[in-house]
Amino acid sequence: MTQPQPVEESIGGGQSASEMDLLAHLTAFLSTPSPHLLLVAGPPGIGKTSLLTALRRRLNGPWILMAYRRNLMVTTDPALSVGPNPVVSLLMIDPEGSIHSETSSGGAAPSFSLAFSPSATQALDDLAPPPVLAALERLTAQGRAFMFVDAWDRHIETTFDIHPGQGGVVEFVATTRMLRNLLSTLRLNVIFCAPSPLDPELQSLADGVVELGWEDQDGCRIRVASIPNLRWMSLGESRFGFTLIKGEFNCPPRTAAAFFPRIGPPAPDPEPIEGTQWPGSVDFAQAFGRLRDHSLTAFEMPPALSQEYMDVIALPVAAHALLSGGRVMWIPSPQISPSFVCGELLRFVPRDSVSDRFRILSASGPDPALGDLKGVVLPVRVATGEGDDLHAATAAPVPPSLSDAYQFLQQGRSDRPSLFVLSLDGLNAVVSVSGMRLRPELIPFTLATYMQLPRFHGLGFGRTGDPLIQASLLSMKTHLKFQHRLGRTIIFGARPETPGYMLRWMDREGRYSLLRMQ
Repeated sequence: MTQPQPVEESIGGGQSASEMDLLAHLTAFLSTPSPHLLLVAGPPGIGKTSLLTALRRRLNGPWILMAYRRNLMVTTDPALSVGPNPVVSLLMIDPEGSIHSETSSGGAAPSFSLAFSPSATQALDDLAPPPVLAALERLTAQGRAFMFVDAWDRHIETTFDIHPGQGGVVEFVATTRMLRNLLSTLRLNVIFCAPSPLDPELQSLADGVVELGWEDQDGCRIRVASIPNLRWMSLGESRFGFTLIKGEFNCPPRTAAAFFPRIGPPAPDPEPIEGTQWPGSVDFAQAFGRLRDHSLTAFEMPPALSQEYMDVIALPVAAHALLSGGRVMWIPSPQISPSFVCGELLRFVPRDSVSDRFRILSASGPDPALGDLKGVVLPVRVATGEGDDLHAATAAPVPPSLSDAYQFLQQGRSDRPSLFVLSLDGLNAVVSVSGMRLRPELIPFTLATYMQLPRFHGLGFGRTGDPLIQASLLSMKTHLKFQHRLGRTIIFGARPETPGYMLRWMDREGRYSLLRMQ
């Protein structure tokens, strides 16, 4: 059996995520010597036609498209009215001229329309017009041929690139039983679209079934293709996330297990807007908007997701703020060293800018690997006695452990960005090392103090269920959530609500992009 080939997704810096996508599996399945019947089921509008179109473009061999319409008057002659019965249109495409349709008189014609009306004595269930059968016989004789059966819509001609003079239409009355009989005798690969639930008799004839539908989870809705059955072919996965981009079926490959997310440079700001900071990504700005001054953005992450994804989003924002002459304060996640953060920034920002206008507060303390940049690490203030509390009743609005960070941002120019990147895991680690206590209910007061700084924006990253996330939400202008679903990392907006976007790395320089998953 022909095995599907991996689909490569380019990753900046020579990395790649190499995984099988749904179309590769189905193409391999339909390219075997033995003909197959593949059923594609799903509700209206889910993407069945787009999937058929994508398969048609991948498969090699002559093909025919049959599309259903209901309650269609095929002619103005009342004797040929089809009433409530389904109508089948057979579209025969042949740019090379090797397959031709026939007129009712038997003559060859590149394009025609034939209305077939059975007599009262003919059995509808067993009937197919001779031109249809003749065309299918010629198609079968060529070998490795394909018949696509789809629900008709008015865009089908343009979807399948049908042009005048390249195809013909045959219209005839058909019933489900007639189609089942036809499918059971054809020696063709048949890809058959049908609404859910599937007809049991059709399903019994199928060698494979693909079910398309929606999946909702925690406010994020994505399209999912499930494969409950694909005979003679073993799949490592049976569920795939997919999306429709301008009507095109797109099933991006899963992220490889050993994939390490790259951090790319900030994309240039196409049009600076007063009162906002640039997120360093055109896709991010289009999906979730720019970062407003005097506001906060919270990213909620599932426990299993690597904190490296925080750096993927935050480092381009920080790099752009520094390149714009602003100041950046950073509390990294506990497993990320200060030298790593500085090293990534130095790929995009001059050393003097990092030394002068960038600071880190880390529970790990001084980092010898920083060398002459050791001054960017602020000391963690340790509790000196009883009553030391991150939010003691008599304390200043900014607690002692964050006072140096506040003063550093306060000393920046009022017309330049002021950015605070905060891992809540990192903050918890800093508080633990300092010997202080953290009272989540008073976090909004500290956030309000920071938001009074000129041109300030805060990026906070926390784990789902972290009390600090819940305590901070009322202060957040934007609340985004990460999910890891079906081998893909997705971001969506809880406030404001947005569709889900899959993180991808297609840029040569390593910048991330966002693919809308709806």
